[in-house]
Amino acid sequence: MDLRGTELNPDQLESLRLAGPEESGVEAGFAVPETMQSGSSLTVGVAEFADPVDPFLWVPQQPPPFCWKP
Repeated sequence: MDLRGTELNPDQLESLRLAGPEESGVEAGFAVPETMQSGSSLTVGVAEFADPVDPFLWVPQQPPPFCWKP
């Protein structure tokens, strides 16, 4: 996903993962505990040991919200 021109909502910022280029490795990737978005810039902080060979920042897809009424 190309994030240029996109503003992430707070839920998306909390779910960011640092992992390699393969989507299958996202869950095994590293959590991004610190984020700061300013306009088109996104600054992230990760643990010092989080160092994938070919790092990608992933925004896991969230299921669409739904309303259930009993």
